[in-house]
Amino acid sequence: LLISDEINQGVGRTGRMFAMDNFGVECDLYVLGKSLGGGLPLGAVVGRREVMESLGSPAHAFTMSGNASCCTASLKMLEIMERENIFEESYQKGLYLRERFLKMQEEFPVIGEVRGIGLNIGVDLVTDRETMEKNYPAAAKISYYCMKHGLLLTFVGQSTLRVQPPLVITREELDRATEIIHAALVAYTAGELSDSILDEIQGW
Repeated sequence: LLISDEINQGVGRTGRMFAMDNFGVECDLYVLGKSLGGGLPLGAVVGRREVMESLGSPAHAFTMSGNASCCTASLKMLEIMERENIFEESYQKGLYLRERFLKMQEEFPVIGEVRGIGLNIGVDLVTDRETMEKNYPAAAKISYYCMKHGLLLTFVGQSTLRVQPPLVITREELDRATEIIHAALVAYTAGELSDSILDEIQGW
């Protein structure tokens, strides 16, 4: 069976209901959570009927399932997302955001790679573009600078900036966010960010 974990990537983040839809892949089971509840705690497993009906009790029981209020909120959120064309907006905003990062990549050698679909972007920070060696100090210092200037940003895998803004973010807010990240890159390149930051921030 092919199971897709869509807890972070599903429900429109990549511009489609499921991230796997971008690759023309239909899975047997999809695991959903977080954004599915529209701000309330909700998880779900969605799958082919023959797979779901083959599971014996209590296979369908899990902590964040079945709450009527959360399910109602989720249904309303999905209705609004469809009406407001949020999935397509997410995809287009992602293209806009990636372009901003690609321009920064031309300016700052510390950016090794920019990748992602929709509002789900990873920006790899490296010590050298030839070796693509991870640059943990850069990720920690840049994230720290951003948080100190009003932008919540974290990193994963030691050196990848995790850029996942709300799907309803405006172009103006995207511009402001990238301005802060640009300023952080300038400060890092100029050697203005102290090593003491590494004692305060660890990333994920």
